Amino acid sequence: MKLVLSLLVVANVLLFGWLRGWMAPFGGDGREPGRVERQVAPDALRVLPAARSGSAGTAGTGGAAAGPTAAAGRATPAAPGGPTPSADAPPGAALAAALRAANCAEIGPMAEAEAVRVQVALDAVAADLAVATQRAEDTTSWWVYLAPGPTDVSKRLAELRERGVTDTYVMPDGPWKGAISLGLFRQEDLAAALQKTIAAKGVRGARVAPRGPSPGRITLQVRPVGEAVAAELARLRAAIPDAVARPCAARG
Repeated sequence: MKLVLSLLVVANVLLFGWLRGWMAPFGGDGREPGRVERQVAPDALRVLPAARSGSAGTAGTGGAAAGPTAAAGRATPAAPGGPTPSADAPPGAALAAALRAANCAEIGPMAEAEAVRVQVALDAVAADLAVATQRAEDTTSWWVYLAPGPTDVSKRLAELRERGVTDTYVMPDGPWKGAISLGLFRQEDLAAALQKTIAAKGVRGARVAPRGPSPGRITLQVRPVGEAVAAELARLRAAIPDAVARPCAARG
């Protein structure tokens, strides 16, 4: 028992000495003041303010390399009172001004569904519009044929077979009754090529004509054209592929 008490007394003395720094010569201590005292010239330490983000890009070679790249990615603000860039102008502003000046506008060609959408949009901004519709027909195919003639059809077909032209069809009725169809194409250049091939075989009189027109694209004529209508026409034109908005053509 005496031995245990003696060991506790010795341990307490050693702990007290370590906390007081008496053990520093034999292995150091963990107190913060002692660490500062052992630093080299601790009075020369200075705490510098944090560098600004703007100056960091110019200090050192890394900042110099990054500076131009960062600048290139930023838009340069316009100088106060300077001219406004042309890119900032509203799209279609010049077109809208021209339509207002003419007080009459045409927009098209466009599909029928698009024409209906344009009329609904224009009616929403002006109630006193006069809208005229112009419809153009689209050619859907090109026809190579021999027109009806005084010669008997069966005799003409026999002559064609002798010359190596066998792909034929006789129109049975209508205004083209008796005409001999030699081919139908969706492209005019293909029809023209067949016409030349048949002519090279000694067949004369083959013709090329458009055939199968269908209700085509629509152009709308609008008047009067106020500011709201002109702006809406410019907006609609940009939303319809291949459509053109322009002042009404002068009539001779």
